Amino acid sequence: MSIDHIKTYIASGNLKKAIEELLNITQNTEIHNKIILQSARLSNLRKEERMGIVSESSLQQTRAQITYAILEYLSEISYDENVNSSEGFAELPTVFISYNHKDKDIADKVKLKLEATGIRVTIDTESMRAGEDIKTFIENCIKENDVTLSLVSNNSLLSAWVAMETILTAAGEVIANKKFIPCSIDNDFFSRSYTDDALDIIEHEIADIDNTIQKRRAKQRGIEDLQNELSRYNQLKNNLPEIIRRLKESLTTDISGNNFDTGMLKVISTILQK
Repeated sequence: MSIDHIKTYIASGNLKKAIEELLNITQNTEIHNKIILQSARLSNLRKEERMGIVSESSLQQTRAQITYAILEYLSEISYDENVNSSEGFAELPTVFISYNHKDKDIADKVKLKLEATGIRVTIDTESMRAGEDIKTFIENCIKENDVTLSLVSNNSLLSAWVAMETILTAAGEVIANKKFIPCSIDNDFFSRSYTDDALDIIEHEIADIDNTIQKRRAKQRGIEDLQNELSRYNQLKNNLPEIIRRLKESLTTDISGNNFDTGMLKVISTILQK
């Protein structure tokens, strides 16, 4: 039994089978006893569920905690010939996290959760080389990673760069069968008035850039630094309604506030699914 097969059980929600297989391959190890404790915890939870003495929120939270514990134990396992090392973490999907820098704290938190399961993560603060072109970096990250995980928030939806990542990812899905997983940090975009309110803000930015360009031209000064910014905001203005439609119609996972653990469990399950 390979690690990938165990992760498949976890992704499908079959914790009982995943724990059974883990117990088989970790005999006579320190991790074995830790897994026994999680097995007992799962058995007790199933008993409480049958008796109807556990709330749905507590059930989901405890299952998420057990799942994360098991995934972390998997990342601790040292492979040998009996554990099919050639089928280990090197074959796990790679993930590019797309986010607005104002949401860096939650992006770092997501990164740590993914890496705790052995998933390899690309994030600009660590992967982007000094002096590298941002557009090229984004295109390469989407192309080279199996999954783009987009952190959706008011900040990101008003960011021309993150919007471009979303558009490029959509193209990537069609061209190279890439996975795009949107995760909401806040859910304002579900409001019917959100798109109009956001477009008002974007159009204000465009008008401000246009005004600055006119002042530069009147003084016969260059405007090259403003042209790209203006182009990105116009692209965002033209594509935002479609981006919002796409988000509303896709399965956007809520990882805001107290929903973080259960939401990230769904994200990891989706990433691990072949």
